[in-house]
Amino acid sequence: MSFSNTDKETTMVFSETVSDLKRAFSIFEAENAGGFSVTRNFISFSPIFLNFLKQDWQQRKGFPTYLYMKIFTIASLKGGVGKTTLTVFLAQALQSISPKSKILLIDLDHNNNLTDYFLREEDVHTIESHSVAKAFQGISPLSELPIRSEKFNLDCIPTTPKLSKVSLSVAWDAGLQSRFRKQIRSLSYDYILIDTPPALCLELNIGIFAADLVLTPIGFSRWNIQGYEEIKEVFELANETLDKKEKIKLLPIRTMVSEKKADAMDDIGIHFAKTFIPKSDSIAGAVDLGKPLSEKNAQIFETLAKEIR
Repeated sequence: MSFSNTDKETTMVFSETVSDLKRAFSIFEAENAGGFSVTRNFISFSPIFLNFLKQDWQQRKGFPTYLYMKIFTIASLKGGVGKTTLTVFLAQALQSISPKSKILLIDLDHNNNLTDYFLREEDVHTIESHSVAKAFQGISPLSELPIRSEKFNLDCIPTTPKLSKVSLSVAWDAGLQSRFRKQIRSLSYDYILIDTPPALCLELNIGIFAADLVLTPIGFSRWNIQGYEEIKEVFELANETLDKKEKIKLLPIRTMVSEKKADAMDDIGIHFAKTFIPKSDSIAGAVDLGKPLSEKNAQIFETLAKEIR
């Protein structure tokens, strides 16, 4: 990264993060005015925007989080495809390939398997007092809800089965999705992963609307494909309300399949991630037992993490 100053503007050489700086500028321009232009390898902007960035770097002692934070939502309407498994081990894979990264998981699934994996030793009272339901109800902001998991070196905003009842009570709140999206983008993390319930409901809609990228696990079944189409509709509706620069992306992932079936799925007309998650009792069992993966299985999720980050 380098800077050069002129009378009218300051130019930042930043060939691989043009889209992230555009996102930063969209935040900045909401309350400020300033010129902004993009060429092949340069982003040029007014000195006031550069000062905005420099101040933020000084406060955070590093590159500002909102420039590179990635929000992944994992969504599927079909059970048995490894939705929570994907969330759990993708988070650990990101931690492994980027040890200094700050990672947050948010459990929007009332089944709370994600919560149980990462916060198995926390007492029920602590989990309920930090439940994401508190943010839904407006009792606590998201920033006050994360619980640290020292064992896994990441944070988790938990949930309990009561989330379903809370969601019904706030279903009338038309602004909840937008507020949740705004709050999540104010957090200081490198990666945020959101687990959602396998149903067309408020929690799923909130999770998809909050995302940068929606990951949809799909198994080898016609009903899995139909479930994907339903998720795609929610995704498309969410994008209708967002500006072009804020559009959410969707990436289906072949999960719990053999290599032969994974290859066969390439012919169904869906653009999948290159990496697929194989069907494995040891992977599924690790989630149930709250244990990390073997080195061999962990490498599969690390390959996926490198593909999507």
